[in-house]
Amino acid sequence: MKKRTPRTIPPIPRPLDPARLSQGLFICRLLTGLSFIYLALGCLFYWREFLVNTHFVGLPFAWPLSALLAGAELFVGLFLLLGKYTRISALVAIPLSILCVVIFFAGHYNGVFWVTLFLIGAALSVPLLIGPGAISLDEKRKQEQMNRYK
Repeated sequence: MKKRTPRTIPPIPRPLDPARLSQGLFICRLLTGLSFIYLALGCLFYWREFLVNTHFVGLPFAWPLSALLAGAELFVGLFLLLGKYTRISALVAIPLSILCVVIFFAGHYNGVFWVTLFLIGAALSVPLLIGPGAISLDEKRKQEQMNRYK
């Protein structure tokens, strides 16, 4: 006689907990914002190399473009970190980060270049598509607007 194995009942899917989702979005925004601030500070601390690479890539107006890129990257990182204008910041960060990565690698486009672009795109897609979450200044602003119209 063949022994029968009992059927297992698949687990019931739980609804998504908004508090955990907000915590996950906060952690994603925190890490993405800190990495953008780190990249911007690297561009500012190694200004000479960043300026030479900007000229080497062949971009016009190397000095003002470098200053604009480093400053914009710093502010985008701060806005992502705080959750202020999150979707706009993530949308602005995509071309900025592509341009900064192209300048950083300056003609040496290897596997690390493509992995870096992929990781930056993956990190920015979460705040761009889902939004800031409850732990952000955007949510605070939204709550103030809702209370104003009550």
